[in-house]
Amino acid sequence: MIVRFYKYISNLLSPLIIFYFVLRFFFSKEDKGSLLKKFGLSKVKRPNGKLVWINGVSIGEAKSGISVAEEILKNNSNTTILFTTSTLTAFKVISGLKKNFIITYTPIDINFIVKRFIKSWKPDLTIFMESEIWPNIISEHKNNNISFSILNGRISKKSYFFWKKISFLSKEIFTNINLCFAQNKESKNYFESLGVSNVKLISNLKFINNSRKIDENEYVSLKKILSKKLVVTLFSSHEEEELILIDCYKNLKKKFSNLFFIIIPRHIHKSNQIMSNLKNHSIDFALRSKDKNNINEKNFYIVDTYGELNLFFKL
Repeated sequence: MIVRFYKYISNLLSPLIIFYFVLRFFFSKEDKGSLLKKFGLSKVKRPNGKLVWINGVSIGEAKSGISVAEEILKNNSNTTILFTTSTLTAFKVISGLKKNFIITYTPIDINFIVKRFIKSWKPDLTIFMESEIWPNIISEHKNNNISFSILNGRISKKSYFFWKKISFLSKEIFTNINLCFAQNKESKNYFESLGVSNVKLISNLKFINNSRKIDENEYVSLKKILSKKLVVTLFSSHEEEELILIDCYKNLKKKFSNLFFIIIPRHIHKSNQIMSNLKNHSIDFALRSKDKNNINEKNFYIVDTYGELNLFFKL
């Protein structure tokens, strides 16, 4: 009943939601192609045979999803992979990999758009990576008897309590998830508490993803440069978390003259804000995209490039 009301409201508010995405277009956060595809308007037709829909909202989730897609094709070569993502950056990176997938954007969770998407593609199985919970999408899978699974599932404490507060809605959503592979015990417990009946615990796919090979020459070169430095790396940093590192640096630089911080922002476009914060504190830094390995006299290193996370994990 509540999900039905949500569907009605999403359709009712669709002009405002669509207007919001059009505004994103004018701020260069969407392009014409992403808008049309998010509205469920695609010229690509569904091929015959089995089709698996895999969704990874941004680059990290998408790259884990690519590994899953490759394994599916290895064992089921006649299956079509429909791969969706939500950001321009992730779409560009995935398209550049030249995989044998159909690549498009995740539909906006408005009921009539989701219905059109499901009707057009008719997936035999859907796999969402990590933490994307969209009521209309999950409900339409239930209505069409399509299995909906979450792989590498993750849910934060904050999200858990949010869904618990609106249990009148979340019960109808989470009970319709057929299978969830959670990446840690906390998430497993949260998914079970929210109503998912079949939850398994697995390792985090981001750390066992074999598809992200590293450049060994680059690794050796960087390791040599950093060999005499005391390195602290902030992976997948969120907004202004680098301010904590700046405070650490100021407090410790007299005691540790070789202290060196590496910042890998979750969203590359945040690099400008990080640079601004470092400049405001008169701290020397290098950019991965420009300075590469010219970092000997620097204190901070901003990794503003894609696909190098495994390189820095190995370091």
